[in-house]
Amino acid sequence: MAVVTVTGGTARGPFGAVTPLSLVLAAVCVASLALGVHTGLERVRLRVVTEPSPAQGTSLAIPLPDLSPLAAEPAALIVRLQGGAAASRIAVILDGVRLVEVDVPAGREVRVNAAVRVQAATGSQLLLRGGPPGWAVTYVEFANVYGFSRGVFSFVVVPRERGGIPRVPLSVLLPVFLILVLLRPRLSWPADGRLRLARRTLAALVLLVFAAVLGTPRFTKYRLLLSWHTYGLAVAVLYAEWTIAGLRLLAGTAVTVVQRTAPYATAGGRGLGAFACWRPLPAAIAMLVSVAATGFAWRQGTHVAGGADSYGYVSQAALWAEGRMSDRVPIARHLPADVGDWAATPLGYVPAPTSGERGRIVPSYAPGLPLLMAAFRRVGGSEAVYAVVPLLAGATIWLTFLLGRRLLGDVAGCFAACWMATTPPWVVASLTPMSDVPAAAFWTGAVAAALHGTRMGAALAGVCAAAAILTRPNLAPLAGAVALPWLWRIWKGAGSRRDHVLALGIFALLTAAAAGIVAATFSYWYGSPVRSGYGPFEYLFSQAHIVPNLQRYPVWLASTATPLIAAAVAAPLVLEARARVAGFLLVFCALVWAAYLPYLPFETWEYLRFVLPSYPALFALTASVLVYAVRRTLAPRLLGLVLLSLLVVHGAWFEIGLANVDLAGFENRYRRIGDFVRTSFPRRAVFVAMQHSGSLRFYGHREILRWDLLPEGRLDSIVAHLQAAGYEPYFVLERWEEAGFRERYAAGNRLGRLDWPPGAVAAGKIPVAIYDPRDREAATPVVTRSIP
Repeated sequence: MAVVTVTGGTARGPFGAVTPLSLVLAAVCVASLALGVHTGLERVRLRVVTEPSPAQGTSLAIPLPDLSPLAAEPAALIVRLQGGAAASRIAVILDGVRLVEVDVPAGREVRVNAAVRVQAATGSQLLLRGGPPGWAVTYVEFANVYGFSRGVFSFVVVPRERGGIPRVPLSVLLPVFLILVLLRPRLSWPADGRLRLARRTLAALVLLVFAAVLGTPRFTKYRLLLSWHTYGLAVAVLYAEWTIAGLRLLAGTAVTVVQRTAPYATAGGRGLGAFACWRPLPAAIAMLVSVAATGFAWRQGTHVAGGADSYGYVSQAALWAEGRMSDRVPIARHLPADVGDWAATPLGYVPAPTSGERGRIVPSYAPGLPLLMAAFRRVGGSEAVYAVVPLLAGATIWLTFLLGRRLLGDVAGCFAACWMATTPPWVVASLTPMSDVPAAAFWTGAVAAALHGTRMGAALAGVCAAAAILTRPNLAPLAGAVALPWLWRIWKGAGSRRDHVLALGIFALLTAAAAGIVAATFSYWYGSPVRSGYGPFEYLFSQAHIVPNLQRYPVWLASTATPLIAAAVAAPLVLEARARVAGFLLVFCALVWAAYLPYLPFETWEYLRFVLPSYPALFALTASVLVYAVRRTLAPRLLGLVLLSLLVVHGAWFEIGLANVDLAGFENRYRRIGDFVRTSFPRRAVFVAMQHSGSLRFYGHREILRWDLLPEGRLDSIVAHLQAAGYEPYFVLERWEEAGFRERYAAGNRLGRLDWPPGAVAAGKIPVAIYDPRDREAATPVVTRSIP
């Protein structure tokens, strides 16, 4: 235990001078934070009213959906009231119980918060009553929590009486508190005494208000709960001086370890020291671009498990995190005998061919990315899986800088990194939780490590190549290209041949282990080590696809990266000192493209995502050639800056347009529909869907059937069969799906005509409708609900 002595009102300890006031503030800070730290809380939100609803005279009755998900604990009720021409006094009544009365000024909006207990039954009603007329309700929500969550910032507000909240154990928090009190930073910053006093006063006010809100019921009926990562961030900010010192110590230690464990690092850039030793300006710009690319991908990315790919990867990560390699669809056991398991299998999965039982499904996608997502999920929760792709996107930008620097120095590396970060296919791929960016990151890491030719480089290259093979097994032959530098050194006898053979052996062992894991996994899932979840090899790959792809991919590349990208092929001729390295990178790029030329043809340039593993090397080669050419002009710096600016602007306009499109909000329809289904439909509901088949299982926790895989003449009979078995079938269709649904089923099925109004509709760029087959014969007109 550190000994602290007090002299003249100032406490001095091993961590510098602190005042008694600062010790008190530190204790208040950590105590108040401790009151609000939780490890996780499942969020349930029922938005009942989202558009203005005027009062009918002096009252408004609002029928409520099934509130049973909120019946266990006190719930939060949020109501927004819009005043009319005159001030009103309005009472809020839930199932006959008066909750609160509120004065609403004329023309003003007032928010009402109340802690309520709801009944686990349908038929509840929220009544608002008061006068004079003219007021309206603009928003009504029931929730177990409400708050904010974005990245590491996450907090919720709950009724103060609520219990059963997962909390950080006191045994973990207490040592942290003691350390933080001892590590209270010196209050010598800033140097100006008046500014220092202002900082102390502001910190005191913030901490005292914070403690009052969290620790006492005097000010509000609710309490604020912080997630553990927000708690950690708050502590790091409050103790900024020590946080910065710790980061500096960590960075210095890392550099020291690298230098001492890699004595073969030289000023010329050989060895792992080249990864740590970088010159200030170009490398700093590349690092900033890398961080900015990570931030952009996180901020604009789609944090949703929707569609086939994103649902497939994210849901598989959840399986791995739970220690499972397969899933079950119980509804398959209740289907007619002539309806196969495919009909109950969501997008992103296939029926397990080796299980011998109905209802077992396995993922369609390789395990590499889901395994990494599962690790993030175990540490940071379900939302942490969406950080994997942004982090790898930023890392790939930095690796692109390293490749360019290897060819022609830091300027070429910075040029390549900036160009790479703004090319449209890369930007699009970095916004979705799919395997394109991870595959590019892992293969680029393998190439960068292989160029250093050391045993440590071989180990890093092997780890990266193994991760790449686990992520995209069809690109496993690229490991042969990554091994070329060691094969060249062995053939030429450069350096110690024994060391090169040993390094090559390390690399081969790691990549072979990854290939073995993939083979074992595919054998367990699909019954054969060479069969994937995408379908038969002969269906995916064909010589007939080569010509169509050759007519598409080069044109797409030139249009998105400008025709200057063709300069890459001149690199071995121009870069005489690095001709061998340039040739190696060109061979690697050619093999990546060769792997996808026989693949299924597609119609839009977004499918350049398949060849993204070649992009870092391709941009490094092209940037090096352009920098080489510009340096031989009369104004190299000016021309180089203009050229880079034009290339960056060519791609950046796309990022700006994408930010305006709000891709994250567009994809959020999957979560909206899933949350609505979970809170508004019974547990025995079965949803006939296709595009939403995965997200309905992930967010809605309900069984699904695939409308595109059911027998064409059996829709009516299958619905009747499910109803007789106690299920409640519904149809979930996006607007573009309805025509295909009618075309498939209208001829032989009454329900296939979709000739009745939907029971619920979600508005947006792609509207989604939920049809209840029972409404077709309903005696009363169908009232279509709006899905919030």
